[in-house]
Amino acid sequence: MNYPLRHLVSLLDCTLNRSDIDDILITNMAIDTRSLGDTVNTLFVCLKGTKSDGHNFIKSAVALGVRVFLVKEFPREVYTEAILFIKVEDVLRSMQKIASDHRYHFSIPVVGITGSNGKTQVKEWIYQVLFRTCNIVKSPRSFNSQIGVPLSVQFLDASHELALFEAGISLPHEMGFLEKIISPTLGILTHMGDAHLSNFESRKVLLNEKLNLFQHVEKLLFCDSQAWVKDLVSKQISERSRLFVISYEDDLADVFIKSVIGVEECTTIELIYKQKGYLFSIPFTDEASVENAILSASFILYMDLWDKKISERFKLLERISLRLELKDGLHASTIIDDSYNSDLLSLRVALNYQDQNNKEGQNKVLVLSDLSQQRDDDEADIYHEISMLLAHHDIMQLYAVGPRLYHYRNLFKTINSKFYLETDQLIKDIPNLHIAGNSVLIKGTRSFKLEEFSYQIQEKTHQTYLEINLDAMRENLLYYRSLLEDDTKVMAMVKASSYGSGSIEVAHLLQRSGIDYLAVAIADEGIELRKANITTPIIVMNPEKHAFELMLEYNLEPNIYDLSLLREFAVAVAKSEKSKVDIHLKFDTGMRRLGFDKISDIELLGTLIPSFACLKVKSVFTHLSVSDTIGEEHFTKQQLDQFELFASILGDKLGYSFYRHALNTAGIERFVDHQYDMVRLGLGLYGVSFFKQSSLTEVMTLKTQVSQIKSVDPEDTIGYGRHGRRNSSGKIAVLPIGYADGFHRKLGNGNHSVLIKGGYAPTIGNICMDMCMVDITNVPDVSIGDEVVVFGPNHSIHHISDSLETIPYEVMTGIGPRVKKIYFSEM
Repeated sequence: MNYPLRHLVSLLDCTLNRSDIDDILITNMAIDTRSLGDTVNTLFVCLKGTKSDGHNFIKSAVALGVRVFLVKEFPREVYTEAILFIKVEDVLRSMQKIASDHRYHFSIPVVGITGSNGKTQVKEWIYQVLFRTCNIVKSPRSFNSQIGVPLSVQFLDASHELALFEAGISLPHEMGFLEKIISPTLGILTHMGDAHLSNFESRKVLLNEKLNLFQHVEKLLFCDSQAWVKDLVSKQISERSRLFVISYEDDLADVFIKSVIGVEECTTIELIYKQKGYLFSIPFTDEASVENAILSASFILYMDLWDKKISERFKLLERISLRLELKDGLHASTIIDDSYNSDLLSLRVALNYQDQNNKEGQNKVLVLSDLSQQRDDDEADIYHEISMLLAHHDIMQLYAVGPRLYHYRNLFKTINSKFYLETDQLIKDIPNLHIAGNSVLIKGTRSFKLEEFSYQIQEKTHQTYLEINLDAMRENLLYYRSLLEDDTKVMAMVKASSYGSGSIEVAHLLQRSGIDYLAVAIADEGIELRKANITTPIIVMNPEKHAFELMLEYNLEPNIYDLSLLREFAVAVAKSEKSKVDIHLKFDTGMRRLGFDKISDIELLGTLIPSFACLKVKSVFTHLSVSDTIGEEHFTKQQLDQFELFASILGDKLGYSFYRHALNTAGIERFVDHQYDMVRLGLGLYGVSFFKQSSLTEVMTLKTQVSQIKSVDPEDTIGYGRHGRRNSSGKIAVLPIGYADGFHRKLGNGNHSVLIKGGYAPTIGNICMDMCMVDITNVPDVSIGDEVVVFGPNHSIHHISDSLETIPYEVMTGIGPRVKKIYFSEM
């Protein structure tokens, strides 16, 4: 968005708190103080819901620099004349009207996607395949609601060539509003199920409402595999020319699905379009993923964007993550918590996720509630299918909750099962459950409140915890891949427990994302990953001689940086059963750390390595010491020139090719012309950059809770050394986080502020070992137990690193071991 305020006011039936309007340029709308960017140019939309009221955050937003507010009522508090309030009868509809006006400024293809299941997956998969082909704007995650759609559409700008927007409804008559905002030129209808059916008379009524999104589209793409869907679509959109039909049976359809062959973890699909065959493979075999991939591929065919690289990109498709939490449970168990949503399709996806994250030695346990409401007559068939599904995924133990599962309990005789009518019964039986050391997937609908069971079996060592957003990490990886050539490989740095975020879970995500290499610091880190079923090639950056035997056992590849290390590793390989082992050579071109740094050494390597028949050079690399430093470009260029010389000499001597890599995160951002064969992605993967921060999302959020609230007087002193003081009466909150958790003592006495309920609370007094105090005098309505954000995407880690005069690496890796980690993924 980029509009004079006068233009937006002209769209609305509104009242202003003053008649003169400054010539303010509005560039974005926001509904949450935690997501504010350029506050001066933000229109803050004060939405009122059942649990929160945006009007309560006006004061905090003003303090952050917001000058313009869209409100239902003028605030009682008096603000300066610089603050403008636009009063409207309906804040949400006014927000939608602004987004709709913005949409009509663009004539690019705009795709509206709706259905019961697969909207986000189809949108994200089209993006994953096409993001190198054209500039795409899309709904963030699953922003498909009455609020999410206008927030998504506002991201449209003149650089975009294609738009992908989801639309979801939960009540009658909602889709008409979304159609006006998105105004799609093309439509995609995904699989129709029973999600959100409770507020509609029947699934046909629900579909008719969803089809309102496509009133004016040029083409509607849909699969005719559901006969009732095909009939309704044909009735509502009677012009055959506006339909693009995908069919398993009709070879005269626009796209004919000639074959679908699933083998192990891969499905190969052949489509016929305009009498030409298109063959591609996806790394999934479940029915939902196959249908969503076919929809995605058909759209790409219709858009005439298919080229020889498309089928290769389908091989790298990533599962769109569940809205779940991955966390530690009692007695060394792992919990996968998806306790708010349960239907057949989402259960399939969740079971796949459990398979992918299952650690060595763990058995798989499923806690399952009755599915979402079923209106079809095939309920028994569905529960029979569930029993087959659990057997297929080798579920060791099922704990089933609900009357429907209890009714069909005879269908689960082949699986160790226990049935409960209510969640309370399950919770009382926790001491008798087989949880210790196992992977526990919790899958249920909101009505069964399985989150209470999840809480009971979680490890509760500390109220301070680190959230890791795996979706954000995937998005960051996609961003950096978009900067590279298609054939450039990516090595991800997961050393030091993935910079404090936890190496195993991160490695699983990267492996599913098709990463080419992982890099760890020492052999122990690589062995841990291998034991967690990570099969991606792993380089050990600091190999120790005593670990050579284990490295060979676990297929870990060493970084060789001196001649003695080379000779000793060659001896270790000769003693093993390995016939050939890949090694990596490090060149020191100016870092003055590890590595070969003389031409004579390189020439000697070229002579020596061929004498070791068991070794092969897989890659050579160097480390750029000032790639992140403005003004030192000449030194980086010297390093790159030296690296190219060393690599050329070695290549001539060896007589075969190897990968070359020099760029780290900052190098990718600033010297992408020297990407060579591979790059090493580190800090940027975690959403932290000194140059491209606006293009990234920070992955880590350090959170804690309010333990106690105290009133203080001017004469009171706070904390050790009596350094904490206020000039007037106020309130402080005590937080269970201290320097033992990685919250450095230098951050005390106002040197850092935490976020509580959208407001900033500065530290007051010294940071203690296990706790600290913050001043909440200016943050209204804080209560014991309220969530506190120490740093995260909306309160950048840069604030802490700048205060400490250090770098984000140190903050991330300094988080204490007692801080538990919770991994987030959204459906």
